[in-house]
Amino acid sequence: MPNDLLLPIADIVINPWIIIAVGFIGGVFTGLLGVGGGIFITPTLFILGIPPVMAVASQVNSMIGVTLAGYLRYKRNDDVDYSLGKALIVSGIIGIGLGIYFLNWLGSSDRVQKLITSGYAILIACMAVLLLRQSIKNLKQQNCQDASQSGSPLWITKLPFVYRFSKTGLNISFIVLIATGIINGLLIAIFGVGNGIFMMPVLIYLLGKSSPVGYGTTLLSSAILNMASTFAHAVYNDLIDLLLVALLSIGGALGGRLGVKYSYKISRVYLGFAGAAVMVLMLLQVSIKICFPEVFTFPQHADMSALRTDFHLWIRELEDKSPLLYACIGIALSAALTYIFQFITSMLQRFKSSLSHCVQ
Repeated sequence: MPNDLLLPIADIVINPWIIIAVGFIGGVFTGLLGVGGGIFITPTLFILGIPPVMAVASQVNSMIGVTLAGYLRYKRNDDVDYSLGKALIVSGIIGIGLGIYFLNWLGSSDRVQKLITSGYAILIACMAVLLLRQSIKNLKQQNCQDASQSGSPLWITKLPFVYRFSKTGLNISFIVLIATGIINGLLIAIFGVGNGIFMMPVLIYLLGKSSPVGYGTTLLSSAILNMASTFAHAVYNDLIDLLLVALLSIGGALGGRLGVKYSYKISRVYLGFAGAAVMVLMLLQVSIKICFPEVFTFPQHADMSALRTDFHLWIRELEDKSPLLYACIGIALSAALTYIFQFITSMLQRFKSSLSHCVQ
């Protein structure tokens, strides 16, 4: 087929337009829901035949640019709590280290791949219930127009080492905060989706409400933790595919801008319901993959060697000999593609605005 493209590290043939579309939808979720790209991208890559650990590592790498761009958009509106973000980043890095160690301890057998896929399904189910429950509570409070009912759960203020984060208005024990950050880092390293399906619902629960500051802070921690996870996977697992990262980043750049744009036009309460609905759909998708793997089996190219070029060999050699440089290229690639596409769309918008003024 003319659209066949061989991924150098995954070593499978894929239609690049499908990957770009997957990145686009993931980017929309990222900008719209906080950091929701992994909710859609990771299980979809599973289904397309990408090995689970490679899907996790490449997806995390590809979302760096989108999360950075989303964070900067929230920053311009002063919707970021840096004190809370620092705590989540430090504890998250600890969790990433533990997650990479756990993956290396497990190895790379088929049983491990099934374990990751099954664990992902269980995680989605738990977080969907949590987010749906909190969204229903928020909707009832909104309908009652009683803002005083909205607030953090009392139990988190009764533990020792309570600290108040003035920007978000969150009173929380550092014990809970550090534990939350470590779990988040573990999930990013193992499943690639900690921020999207864990941190955002947990922050909504801890804050007792949906908040733009919560979304902006999550995007900040996500950008830094995605970078840390990319370095860790490149050095210890050698499972990042730069061509896959590039395709996802192109789609994510386009979708992320659209998602952030509409995130300020839709009530945060309904965004919570949207996030829960996406999680349920992904749970169904992954469950079908686990129970009926033959349903999502795609035929591969008959002659893989015919698609292999010097570029593919160079990528594989770079990954083997210089994993740190490989990770840096992956991070720079994601950020650069995101900002290039954002610059292009900004210029097009300015041109459209100028044209409309001239017509008037």
